[in-house]
Amino acid sequence: MKEPQNTRLLLLLAVCAICIVSAFAIEGGDKNDQLVEPMTRGGRDTKAARIESAEGKSVPLLSLDKLIRSGTPGVRPKADDLFPPSAWVRTPPPAAVVAPPLPPPPSAPPLPFNYMGKFTEPSGKTVVYLGQGDKALTISAGETIDGIYRVESIDNAHLTFIYLPLNIKQALPTGNSP
Repeated sequence: MKEPQNTRLLLLLAVCAICIVSAFAIEGGDKNDQLVEPMTRGGRDTKAARIESAEGKSVPLLSLDKLIRSGTPGVRPKADDLFPPSAWVRTPPPAAVVAPPLPPPPSAPPLPFNYMGKFTEPSGKTVVYLGQGDKALTISAGETIDGIYRVESIDNAHLTFIYLPLNIKQALPTGNSP
C-alpha cells in the first residue's frame, strides 16, 4: 500500500518542478525568443508588423495594407452580402409602354336634312324640297346652305352634299330607284 503513496508524491514533486522551471523560463526569457514590434493604435497603420529573428534581422510578419478595404467606407461589397434582403411578393416587370391609338380621322356629322320631294321646272332646272327641323328649304344644284353644306349634284337616287369645313362628300337618299 505504500507504493501508491510514493507514486503520488513523486508525481506531485514532478509537477512542482515543471511549474518552477516554467516560471523561471518565462521570467528570465531567452535571447532566441522572437519579439514583435509594437503597433500604433488609433487610425489605420499601413506599416507591416515585424518580428525579430534569432539573427537580429527584422522580418515582416503581416502586411496590414491587405487588410484595408478599398471603396466607400461603411459600405459592404455585394459579393460579401451573405444574407441579401428578399421580398416575399414578386413585383411584376414594368409594362411595355404602348403608344395610345391614333384618333380616328375627322368625319362630317350626319346630314340634318329630310328629303320631302322634288320638282323639275319647264326650263329643266330641278328644285328639291328639304326639311331641316321645323324649317322647309328649297334648293337646287350648286347652292350653299348656311355656309356649311353645298349641293353638289341631284339625281333620281340621291342628293350629293359637300360638308365644307372638312370638304367631305355626303349623300342623302331620295327613295327613288334609278
